[in-house]
Amino acid sequence: MKSDYEFSVQRLENDKQVFTPTLLELWRDFYSHHRRYGVHVSSLCNCPRKSVYEELSTFAKDKRFKIYDGKEYEWITEITMKRFKVGSAVHKEIQADFRRRDPQRYEIEKSVMLGDLTGSIDIYDNFLDVVYDIKTSTEAYSTVYLNGPKKAYVNQIASYIAMIDASYGILYYQFLGENNERNIHLEFKVSLTTEQKEEWRKMLLEKVANYKMALEQKNPNLAEGCYNDKELVTICKNYCPFADSCQCAEGYAIKCL
Repeated sequence: MKSDYEFSVQRLENDKQVFTPTLLELWRDFYSHHRRYGVHVSSLCNCPRKSVYEELSTFAKDKRFKIYDGKEYEWITEITMKRFKVGSAVHKEIQADFRRRDPQRYEIEKSVMLGDLTGSIDIYDNFLDVVYDIKTSTEAYSTVYLNGPKKAYVNQIASYIAMIDASYGILYYQFLGENNERNIHLEFKVSLTTEQKEEWRKMLLEKVANYKMALEQKNPNLAEGCYNDKELVTICKNYCPFADSCQCAEGYAIKCL
């Protein structure tokens, strides 16, 4: 490495690094002890079956892998760590801005419940009865601008709106990455009618019952999968480490895997 400094500056190869291995170990140690209790809204809005697999699996010794039914699935990597930390930092900074402005008006991480279903709203406006949900994204701005937000994101904020009977919700996209430096954010207003809120609450309770049954019987394939959903099926194709054990080859997913 070329250097104009008088003192020594050396680039460390991967097998010589000191900070990164420690950071990864700290991250994996935290994640392996982090547990959610009950059924969380986010578990139902993507692929409930994948979430059941996650809950029933255990960490291997090095905490990078999870084990389910004797098979190891890669779980925690440097990429997942980076995404979580960047997203978490952005959330906390935005929440801090609202808290500083008016801590009485804006409630941070508002806990919500519906039966056995729990959730946490990023920011809740007590004065206007509005739910704010923050999403960080590396997607191209133009893609989200033209096609709208991800279905799972809309499902999540709709669930919060229905659970507390809020007036409406604002889904806020914060774009990351060099390709989005000129266009860094988008907002979407999500509204449900009174009838839609009631139907959504009923649907959530049905999903919770199905989710709990799969957990109790320790059979993830009893839970609802996302393989018949043309948008959410990308989870099967790109993100799910349990695809080999899941019966997702049924239905629509067989065309994508």
